[in-house]
Amino acid sequence: MRRLFSAAETPTTTFAGVRPLLRSTATASARHREHKILRRGENLFSIAGGKYTTFRLVAQQVVDQFTTAPCRTADTPWPRRSTPNVAEACTEEMALTVSDYMRRRTDLALSRQGGVASAERVAHEMAGQLGWTDEHRQSSVTDYLTEWSS
Repeated sequence: MRRLFSAAETPTTTFAGVRPLLRSTATASARHREHKILRRGENLFSIAGGKYTTFRLVAQQVVDQFTTAPCRTADTPWPRRSTPNVAEACTEEMALTVSDYMRRRTDLALSRQGGVASAERVAHEMAGQLGWTDEHRQSSVTDYLTEWSS
């Protein structure tokens, strides 16, 4: 077997997606990528199956099926592709923890720059935006670093 990386170039992180499928007796490779929208109670919707690339279609179907307001998905522009700064992530995207920013709003957690120094800088900025105590700030850093190191 040919090595893809030398020992010095071995990646430190990887990502693998999970293919969401509806329950079926067919094999995974034979199943279609259909989705199902389930309503549980007044305000809880679950989406099962589907594809990452159909999220706007699914959003439109939920709105059309369960509200009287017209869906604006087709008229809403795609979000910007640039990485939000910490303040934007907190005020515009509801980032509430260091992990929210490092893992879900940026790709820092998947890089060598995703360690202690970056987490501390992010936490310092988030603390200012969100009014964290020093204890809360350190707890958020510790939680992120525990996830990152595993």
